[in-house]
Amino acid sequence: GGQAWLPLTTPDLRDLQWDGAGARVYSNPSSSPSPSSRSLDGGLSWTTFTGGQGGSESLLRLSLRGAQADDFLAATTATGLYSSSDQGATWSLVQTSVPSRVRGVVVVSNSAPNRWYHHPLATGTTLYRSSDAGRSWASLTYPSGPVTADASNPDRLYAGRSALSLSDDNGDTWVARVGGPAVDEYQADPDVANRVWAKGATSLARSDDAGLTWTSYAVPPAPGESLSSFEFPPGQPDMVLSWSGALARRSLDAGASWVGLALPPLDRIRGVWADSVDPDLLYVSATTSGSPPTILRSLDGGANWSDLKIPASTDYIGGSGSLSVYPSPYLTRRLLIRGTSYGFLLSDDAGDTWRGAGSGVEGGGLVFAGYPGRYLLESGNGYYLTEVSGLQASAAATFQSSVWGLVQRDCSGCHAGGAGGYFANSDLTQSYQSARDDSTLTPGQEELSLLLRKAAQSQGTTHGGGIRWSEGGEEYTRALDWIKAGAPAK
Repeated sequence: GGQAWLPLTTPDLRDLQWDGAGARVYSNPSSSPSPSSRSLDGGLSWTTFTGGQGGSESLLRLSLRGAQADDFLAATTATGLYSSSDQGATWSLVQTSVPSRVRGVVVVSNSAPNRWYHHPLATGTTLYRSSDAGRSWASLTYPSGPVTADASNPDRLYAGRSALSLSDDNGDTWVARVGGPAVDEYQADPDVANRVWAKGATSLARSDDAGLTWTSYAVPPAPGESLSSFEFPPGQPDMVLSWSGALARRSLDAGASWVGLALPPLDRIRGVWADSVDPDLLYVSATTSGSPPTILRSLDGGANWSDLKIPASTDYIGGSGSLSVYPSPYLTRRLLIRGTSYGFLLSDDAGDTWRGAGSGVEGGGLVFAGYPGRYLLESGNGYYLTEVSGLQASAAATFQSSVWGLVQRDCSGCHAGGAGGYFANSDLTQSYQSARDDSTLTPGQEELSLLLRKAAQSQGTTHGGGIRWSEGGEEYTRALDWIKAGAPAK
C-alpha cells in the first residue's frame, strides 16, 4: 500500500500505462525515435516494439482499450494510425488519409453523430469526411472555410469565408449562396433546421431558409473593444449569447432583442454558456487581474451570480489564462471544464462537486460532447473519443435529464406551439405530458410508444416531419431507456 517500494530499471520513457488487470505495463518513449516498450511481469523486464510496418516508425501515442486477454493498442505515427490486438507484437494500418500530426478542426453532425468532418486550420479546399465516428476518412474538395452541419438534415453542410456555400449531398457537391452577408464565419444553429448564422465583428445575421434570405441585427461590442463573440447553446432554440470585454448579453428571440447580464466587475469575459435544458442556468468564464481564472454561475437567467469553487489542482487547472466550459448537450447540470493545464474536470451537479476526467490527453480541448457520455477531445497528438462509464449518467434516466433536450432540439420546429396536440418546447410540464401520455409502459412493448414510432417512422408509422431519430440510434435508445425506466418526469 505504498509503505515500501521496489525500484525498477525502466527504458527511456515518457509515461507508463498499466493494462488495468494482470502485470502488463506499457511505456511510451520520452522522445522520437526511441521505441515503445512492454513488460509482462510488472516492470521487472522489458521488450521493445514499434508501431509501424517493418518496425521503422516510432510510436507517438499509445492507448489501451480495457483489460482484455489480448490488449487492443492504438498508435499514431508519422505515417498514420495503427492498431494491435496482440500486445504490440504485430500492427495493422487503420488510416492514413488524415495526417495524424496536423492540427485542424473536427465538426460532428448533430443530426448524425457518427458523421465527422475535418478541415485543416490553414486555408485550403480539402475536406475530410468520416461516416463511422473517425475510424475511416474520405477526401473531398470543397469551397474552403469553416464547415458546419445542419441541425436536422444529416446531408446538409454549410461552409465558406466571406461567402456562404451549401451542400445537400454530404459534401460531394456545393452551391454558392449569392447576396448573403460577407463574414469570416457561418454557423448552423444546433437546434433549428435550415437556420444558419453569419457572425460579424459588430453584427449578427440569421437565415431561416438555409441562406436564401437574411435578417441582420446590430450587436455592438463593449466600449473600447473591436468585436463581439457569440454562442448558440444546444438545446435552447432561439437563445443567443454574446460577450465582448466585460460585457455579456442574452437574446431569447433569436437575436431580435438583447438583455444585459448583471455580472460583477470583471477584467475580461472569456466565454458564456447555457445549460441544454434549464434556460436560466448560465455560466461565464472570466479573468480578473491579479486573480486566478474563474467560472461564475447564475441560476436565475443572469440576475445573480456565484463563483464556482474549482479544485485547486495543477493537474487540472492552470494558474493563469482562462477556463473553457462545455455543458452537455443532453444532460442538465452536467459540465466539463478544460483548464489551461493538464486534464479535465467533470461535474454532474452544475459545478457543486467535481471529479477528474480525460487524464492523459495533452493540450487542446473538447470538440464534441454527445450521448450518453461521448466526448471527443482534441490533443496536440490528435483526437480522442471516450465513451467510458465514468462519463456516463450516474442517475436513472428521467425526462428532464435525458429526453427533454432531445425533443426540444429535434421536434420543436413543428411542435413548439403544439401542432397535432403534441408539445416540444421549453415548458417542461407541457413537453413531458405530450411524451409521457403516448409512451407504452407495458414491459416488452416500449418500442410501440408513439413518441418512438413517430420520431423513427417505425412500426409502419408515418410522420409529417419525417425521420427525426434513426431506429436503434443514439437518441432513439436514450428515449427508449427512459420509457423502460418508467418514464419519470425528473
